[in-house]
Amino acid sequence: MGRPRGSGVDLGVELGLGVEVAVAVAVAVALAVAVAVAVAIAVAVAVAVAVGVDVGVGVGLAAPEGAWIRTVEGDPILKYPTVTLAFCGG
Repeated sequence: MGRPRGSGVDLGVELGLGVEVAVAVAVAVALAVAVAVAVAIAVAVAVAVAVGVDVGVGVGLAAPEGAWIRTVEGDPILKYPTVTLAFCGG
């Protein structure tokens, strides 16, 4: 009854081969997942850069709206503030 003598070695060899195949498959799947994640990240970065360029992010400062006068920092803008205040009704 049962298995004949010596069949345990064959079973162990077959089991060992099965484990090697399972490990090889697991490594291949892990590598495929890593490549897929790397590709997904690369695509996301490319899309973000394309959107940023399309929107104009980082191209420089936008021109201010309306009329403006360039002044040197520290110079007073209003030379006679009392006259201006009286003109505004103050």
